[in-house]
Amino acid sequence: ETLSLRPLLIAGIVRPIKDGDGGINIAMVKDNPNGMLCAINPYIGMSERDMLFIFWDDIEVFTREVASDEVNKTLFFYLPAALVKPGWVESCYYRLLRAGKTTPDDDSVASRLLVKLTNPGGRDKAPHLPDGHSELHPLQLPEEVVRQGIDAEWAKKGVPIIIPFYPEMAVGDSILVHWGSANNILAPHTVTQDEADRKTPIVMIADQAAILAGGDSAALLLRYDIHDPVWNWAVR
Repeated sequence: ETLSLRPLLIAGIVRPIKDGDGGINIAMVKDNPNGMLCAINPYIGMSERDMLFIFWDDIEVFTREVASDEVNKTLFFYLPAALVKPGWVESCYYRLLRAGKTTPDDDSVASRLLVKLTNPGGRDKAPHLPDGHSELHPLQLPEEVVRQGIDAEWAKKGVPIIIPFYPEMAVGDSILVHWGSANNILAPHTVTQDEADRKTPIVMIADQAAILAGGDSAALLLRYDIHDPVWNWAVR
């Protein structure tokens, strides 16, 4: 359908999103006091006084008229932040009524969008303390490693790491463990349904390459970061 109106553009939209066409995060909705920045690309036969009606979950939420100096240019506008609620937006599209016409064109290509407006880990209840997020507890290591450290044998077979469950944990969250330096990061772990349901522990493996890259230390720093599928990060 080469003549179909292209989908509504949303600034900062996250792709890919499983089972959807894009994702919307906290920054996209809350960083601008005017709302969420959107755009419609020029279309064939664009004319002054064309009317564009934006639909959000099949409800008309915004109307935009083409001005004389906007013909064949990208149209920009903001959608109110209050409109954007967590969960799936099943159908986001716009409708074009050309100037002088009484019947609109076919609707634009629709998008299915995932909206997530919470951070992994939820709210930090002690932001004044220097030890990191109050709800993201230290990762857990085997008792033998805690007592005796890591020798060549442990390094060769890899060290299992358990990430404690945390608030606002969701399927698709990515967990990144830093082994020693900030740049020495284990392969990211993606949270599964059973882990999100707290049925199985979240286990990662520090392999030999990561352990060797971290080097020898009497007090090696281990920490982790989390972001969700739409790139909301844990507060700290």
